[in-house]
Amino acid sequence: MAEKAIPYWLRAGRLAAARSANMEAIAHLRSGLECARTLPLGASRSRFELDLQLGLGGPLIATKGFASREAEAAFQRAQELSRELQSEADLSAALKGLGHVYHVRANLREVTSLVEETELLAKRSGDPVRQAEADHLAGVLSFHLGQFQFSRDRLERSAQAGEYRGRYYSEVYGINMSVFCRAYMSHCDWHLGYPVRGLRIAEEGLAVAREISHPFSIALALNYLAMLHQFQREPNAALRAAVESRDICAKYGFNYYGAWASLVRAWAIAESGRLDDGLADFDAGLEDFRRTSAGLRIPHHLGLLAALRRKAGNAMAGLRVIDEAVALADASLESWCAVELHRERGELLLLAAGAEAENQADAEFEAAIEIAAAQGARLPELRASVARARLQAARGMRREARDALVPIYSWFSEGLETRDLVEARKLLADL
Repeated sequence: MAEKAIPYWLRAGRLAAARSANMEAIAHLRSGLECARTLPLGASRSRFELDLQLGLGGPLIATKGFASREAEAAFQRAQELSRELQSEADLSAALKGLGHVYHVRANLREVTSLVEETELLAKRSGDPVRQAEADHLAGVLSFHLGQFQFSRDRLERSAQAGEYRGRYYSEVYGINMSVFCRAYMSHCDWHLGYPVRGLRIAEEGLAVAREISHPFSIALALNYLAMLHQFQREPNAALRAAVESRDICAKYGFNYYGAWASLVRAWAIAESGRLDDGLADFDAGLEDFRRTSAGLRIPHHLGLLAALRRKAGNAMAGLRVIDEAVALADASLESWCAVELHRERGELLLLAAGAEAENQADAEFEAAIEIAAAQGARLPELRASVARARLQAARGMRREARDALVPIYSWFSEGLETRDLVEARKLLADL
């Protein structure tokens, strides 16, 4: 009795997915697909299969990772079926799913074309729900392209629509979208120079996730919070969030976020004084992360690894890692972390002796400052400006160093007790 059975398999799968019982959800939905294959070809069979494939996307993302081949196959098939059935609502969902698969693989060029189509479909539908989800996809893409203000504006619009709908849950991603938007907005805020606002928004997102008791959303919120503390160079706070996330991911089988949490944990351990242990764990975490097929954020993680190699006194190894990170970022267009990569290369070059190395380091710092200014990335710009000012002071250019550092430091209106601003203030006093 396949036609009667399939709706029950679909409902069972959706219910299981909603409570993060993702392996159970996948089993139910695949049972539904087996039933669908017994039906004669036609619109009824295609309709059943389309619903089941879209239902599979979220649980596969949770268990296999956003970039997994399995999730791609489900959304790709859903795209084919929605075009066959001329269902624009389902096509929009399938394209957003594919968009996140390619996004996490760091195939940002492919995502750009998908964003354009989802926005066209949303506009044509006049549906605020579809517009909110199109805004979210555009927002996460533009963040990784280094367009922080544009990203924040789109994500805020999506979040506001989500509040209107009661903090909406996306079956496509298996995540509460209010949480997802806030997670990204917090990272935008840090780059834009509002660390206090960013932390508040990240904590609000985590509170929503805890309130609805949704494990996948909690893991996501914790990872973005841990990474925010990593941006701010707060290893103890980063460690707490990363360890909690990793425990949740181990319990529910969230491989992608589990590997990400392990990387933040390893960095925090290294930054807390156990450098050798942290480096060993970081190498293992990077392998786990790559096994999820993820390419996104790898340049950022490699930049952190290079900094740890520098702290271990191995500048040449650090420079090799930075070269790999820059090459990956250039190939994928993932420019959001370009400022930190140039700054770190400069720091590594300073470990080499001689005027030529100093000149190269100064050029790297200058490039970092220029990129940050173009992106409106105030905190990375401040960090790069501090690095250059220290070098200029060491070369006897104290007035030039102070004159360059004063304007960017004076811009800030919050976060004055964060590590970056404290260091800048101390350097200005010394100058």
